[in-house]
Amino acid sequence: IENCNLNGCDRIVTGQGTITEIIQPEEQFDILLANINKNVLLAEMDEYNKRLLSNGILFLSGFYEEDENDILVRAESAGFKKESSKVKDRWMSMKLIKTN
Repeated sequence: IENCNLNGCDRIVTGQGTITEIIQPEEQFDILLANINKNVLLAEMDEYNKRLLSNGILFLSGFYEEDENDILVRAESAGFKKESSKVKDRWMSMKLIKTN
């Protein structure tokens, strides 16, 4: 947040909780970042799609490497395609693009 302020990024929304707790239903974004556990990521996938503009980018983290397939299958069913992923000490992050 401090870095956003230093760089004049005035259109950043941050919060702690699920997307439905943080973001108003009508709000849409170019990019979403979600760092939360697998179960919440799976449950919120359709909401991520609704809140992203066309060709929006979704960054996910906070899940284990062994959960990659579950996350990817759910993401694809919600209209995302995987662009890249990284693993560090069993923790995984994934970059997805909205396709619909």
